[in-house]
Amino acid sequence: MATRNKGHIQLTAAAKEDVTKRYEELYTHYGLIPTRNNRGKGHENGGVESPHGHLKNRIRQTLLLRNSVDFESVLAYQQWVDIIVKGINTRNADEAYLGTTHFITLPKKFSQNNNRRTRCVDYRHIIGSLERKPQAFRYSQLRDDLLPNETYRLIWEGLDHGLDLRAACKTIVGILSLASRTDREAELGDYILGKMKDNHIPALHELQKKFDKKEGRIPQIDVMVASGEDYNMLLSSYSSTEVF
Repeated sequence: MATRNKGHIQLTAAAKEDVTKRYEELYTHYGLIPTRNNRGKGHENGGVESPHGHLKNRIRQTLLLRNSVDFESVLAYQQWVDIIVKGINTRNADEAYLGTTHFITLPKKFSQNNNRRTRCVDYRHIIGSLERKPQAFRYSQLRDDLLPNETYRLIWEGLDHGLDLRAACKTIVGILSLASRTDREAELGDYILGKMKDNHIPALHELQKKFDKKEGRIPQIDVMVASGEDYNMLLSSYSSTEVF
């Protein structure tokens, strides 16, 4: 049974036990891990309500494009919804596929403060765009995620305090570009941080000169000199006269 008190529904002990049991059966059936909201943090419901709202909006928009709300059967409707849900879930999947072939498994990242999933961003994927507009780095929502590790976060903090706004952004973007181009991320980061601990911020041209060395070695090429007999064999017909 349930009673109303000041607009709220209060379940009896038996009803609460029944709801709890059915809820346990639900998440056990689907292999889910239940979590609780923090007391007094009602807005945390949005973690579920927001995706649910997006799904309903996607279904509504797709129905408009379909130009009909009629389906041959309930099963046909469920299969149609499954296709929409699969499309949404593909964007958030940990497994990436090229066609039907498994391509890569993305690492799961969690924030340090709690167990919530956080972003996983590789600066190499967008460094070209940042080089064209380095000032976008400061106000990017992905700024902290673009820095590959704690060393580079300390470098950014030092640049942000030691240089003016424009120079700091231009320098950190240049450093990330150099790390990506030379594939010497760890070595470059350790070198810069060591210099900054000595109160010296190395200039980009200094770093490029040290780390972006292009070896000019001439490759060894073996040249085989053909003999006169080899040329004779190329002729479709030839006499006993040698061709040299």
